[in-house]
Amino acid sequence: MIADNLDRIVPVIQESNQTNHEEIFLDRNEQLKGLKCHIVYTVPISMLYSKRTNDLRDIYGDAQVLPMIMVRTKEGNLYQPGFNKVKEVISKRVGQFAPTRSLETDIFESPEALERLCLMSGGHVRNLLLETVYKESIKKAYLN
Repeated sequence: MIADNLDRIVPVIQESNQTNHEEIFLDRNEQLKGLKCHIVYTVPISMLYSKRTNDLRDIYGDAQVLPMIMVRTKEGNLYQPGFNKVKEVISKRVGQFAPTRSLETDIFESPEALERLCLMSGGHVRNLLLETVYKESIKKAYLN
């Protein structure tokens, strides 16, 4: 079982000066671990780099961080190798239904729109594919 999107829980500092993330993942770990099945939890990345990271490791073991493709540098500039890789993923995905069409002119309304999609994904392939599927379905409707 996968408990997805727990990483999107908005952090709230409680009166005890503890966050709701700490309450969920640390204080209530017996409930989370009590399910009689294999389970994967998504955890806010801030928890993995917090002062409680060792507690998390003791309770759950080592965390597995899913990689993402770097599309921007730390300074916020375009990281061309990563951007090219994201564009390649889109090209392969779109190529399944329109192998002879150009991404920049036939599938997207402009090269800038394609660039916005690549950057909007933040380098997360899952987000990229979800956005691409949406964009593809819109464009497909216009192509037919």
